Amino acid sequence: MPLDTVRVLLVDDDPDYPVLLRDLLSDIVDCKYEIDWASSYRTACEHIRRNTYDAYLVDYRLGEHTGLDLLRNELERGRLGPVIVLTGQATRELDLEAMQAGAADFLIKGAFRAADLERCIRYAIVRHQEKSAPAKATGGPSSRRMVCFLGAKGGVGTTTVAVNVAAALARSGKPTLALDLHPGFGTLALHLKASVRQDLGDLMRHAPEEINEVSMRHAVTSHAGGLDLVAAPQHAHKYRTITPEAARAIVDTAYHMSAFSVVDLPSDGSLANREAMWRSAFVGLVVEREPASLVAAERMLELLGSWGIRKAVGLVIVDRGSGYTLPVSAVAQKLERQVYGIVPPAREALEEAAHRPAPLVTANPNHEAARAMAALADRLAGDVLRPIAV
Repeated sequence: MPLDTVRVLLVDDDPDYPVLLRDLLSDIVDCKYEIDWASSYRTACEHIRRNTYDAYLVDYRLGEHTGLDLLRNELERGRLGPVIVLTGQATRELDLEAMQAGAADFLIKGAFRAADLERCIRYAIVRHQEKSAPAKATGGPSSRRMVCFLGAKGGVGTTTVAVNVAAALARSGKPTLALDLHPGFGTLALHLKASVRQDLGDLMRHAPEEINEVSMRHAVTSHAGGLDLVAAPQHAHKYRTITPEAARAIVDTAYHMSAFSVVDLPSDGSLANREAMWRSAFVGLVVEREPASLVAAERMLELLGSWGIRKAVGLVIVDRGSGYTLPVSAVAQKLERQVYGIVPPAREALEEAAHRPAPLVTANPNHEAARAMAALADRLAGDVLRPIAV
């Protein structure tokens, strides 16, 4: 945001609800929340005309009026500040109506925790600030950036690279969303020891046209260190095929939700992968320095080339420190690609980090592999993406 104090107007006719919300938000240590309460539509209008707020929490039912009436009229469809609609019952129709009226988000009473509410308010304020900020005089490109990591084959360490780069970006103060785009079980959440309530499988229940910032936010899990993630399905009954249309909606929404989006892709030729890579500023092809991995990388590059994905692809080389390995320069020459990251052996350090709720760059930032992945994150965050000289 960042704000030391966030002023919120709560509009709700239940006198117990402001007490409940103040108690919930008192658990947040990074920021102080000041909540004003309006018990009716009329009182809310008086508050809005007299004061300015960073965010508005508006109950859907307000006597003869609704929260959406307030949103459309006095709150000018969200132009005065982000509006989060509260309701006791969830219906898809109400969700869509709130979004069309200009709501920043939609929460079900009794179904969210303090961290969920804090994240919802934080995201809403950031997006409103971005929309309200004047355009840069230079007319330059958007400050948002999406990067994808794709393994030449399974088991080369793609998720390890993706989660550590995402954590390094978040640790440096950049709002970062990690997206695990595996249609079946994905291990990004496992790497972070994240407690996931909703995941990509839940999001995929929506039709592509219904996947937006409101629906995706319910699938976001906040992790320590400022990193947010959308986990792949964590249970078999949630496994779903990701159609190109759904993938396009997911990656476009992720792109607009955070300054940086880091996407962990499955090592396959799915059209969902194609949609993600078309949106990305950089695709890191993760490869080991051994013959089988190089053959797989060649085939993957052929596929990407057939999709028109060429210039944005660079190499991230993972060294496991065992078996026959080729020089880095030979890998780059054979694949005809520049190298942007070289991750040295880190088996013991990674095993140790696996027992903590943090990836290597956070658990052991001075380890050589952690420094290498943090350097890759810095490279990706720079104004100009520069390869490593090999």
